[in-house]
Amino acid sequence: MAFQLDSVVPWGRNLDEYKLMFGLEDSDVSKKIAGFGDGPASFNYEARQSK
Repeated sequence: MAFQLDSVVPWGRNLDEYKLMFGLEDSDVSKKIAGFGDGPASFNYEARQSK
């Protein structure tokens, strides 16, 4: 059975939002951080780019 979703908007948090939410410093972001259930968030991508 096929279905179509016409107005689905993926959302997630970016690096700055995670830093504020969890009180992360730049030194924290340079460490390995596992993301579970963070969906389409760009946090992991942005954190890897800032190294």
